[in-house]
Amino acid sequence: LAYGQTSALSFHGGSGSGAVGFSVTAGPGNCSIQNTTLTATGVGPCTVTATQAGNPQVASVNLTITQATQAPLTAFATPNELLVGGSSTLSAQGGSGTGAVWFQIDSGFESCTVQGNELVAVAPGTCTVRAYKAADANYYVISSPTVAVTVNAAPEVFGDGFETP
Repeated sequence: LAYGQTSALSFHGGSGSGAVGFSVTAGPGNCSIQNTTLTATGVGPCTVTATQAGNPQVASVNLTITQATQAPLTAFATPNELLVGGSSTLSAQGGSGTGAVWFQIDSGFESCTVQGNELVAVAPGTCTVRAYKAADANYYVISSPTVAVTVNAAPEVFGDGFETP
């Protein structure tokens, strides 16, 4: 079971007609029970025990709660068309958990560089950037689809004082 998921609890067998109750007998920080629904509330081991009223026999199941996949992550570059020497602000939206976000050039290394959450245009061409959100205790790392940034040549102004206006 992955963090945040739920599972319906049920039982089969036993003798007598007493009601069956479920309880978390190990790993209480990793799972919880509400009626007959088990919810993964942390990452690690969890043991659920079924007990039938009036019957000294119990049955247990051991589970491992794993990290979950994060919600989709989207990267943005504003603006996404630059002149050489210009810069774009990088941002990301989505993901889950508390992991840090960072940005990385995916292609077009000759056209752009990333410095924190800023993309700097260094040569004409196209570069693509991807956002990443780090894993935390409950979620795996995630990356966004790429966002493309077009870098155009800056208009050159030459002047040595001898040109005709």
